[in-house]
Amino acid sequence: MKIWILGLALAFTVTAAALEVREIPAPAVAGAMGSALTTGPDGTVYLSWLEPAGTGTTALKFAAFDAAQNRWGDARLIAQGKNWFVNWADFPSFSVQAEGRMTAAWPVENPTSGAGMGLYHALFSVSGDGGATWSVPQPVSAESRINEFTTLQPDRDGHMLALWLDSRHRATNGDRQSLYARFLDRDGPDMLVDDAVCDCCQIAAA
Repeated sequence: MKIWILGLALAFTVTAAALEVREIPAPAVAGAMGSALTTGPDGTVYLSWLEPAGTGTTALKFAAFDAAQNRWGDARLIAQGKNWFVNWADFPSFSVQAEGRMTAAWPVENPTSGAGMGLYHALFSVSGDGGATWSVPQPVSAESRINEFTTLQPDRDGHMLALWLDSRHRATNGDRQSLYARFLDRDGPDMLVDDAVCDCCQIAAA
């Protein structure tokens, strides 16, 4: 490439940097899906995913990337159960905060009869010891059992915000979903963010 400055031609040689692509195996079993990456406050990268764990049972697991060894660490169990909603589009959310605090949320099917039949809602669990133990799963929404595409986003004060698409008003809102949010570690009602949003999309938060 040449750049002309005051009538002088200055020549620069631009060389492409060598790029090596290498596969790093993940510690997931055959049939795993719904993978997602997240980064902790110290820069550590984490991978979470769903995998089959026996007849009718699904497990949610995670692993941390060891940058020094250039490999994924051992898989660690977050939760497992039956009748989970396993789907390529709506998959679990996993977030890491300071001092070993972690939060995970995943979708489970609703009963086949009654309100919300055929739909699903999200549960969440919290670890305070880097994923060694997890709390008993609780519903993400305090008021609705028809919610999808849950996203977790910690705020700068250390609280965990959950956002999700909610179907509680679809019958009276032109078949459109609403966007709701709630701090999982605070007492308080679900908060309406937008009463008419797309009905099938992942949510981004920053």
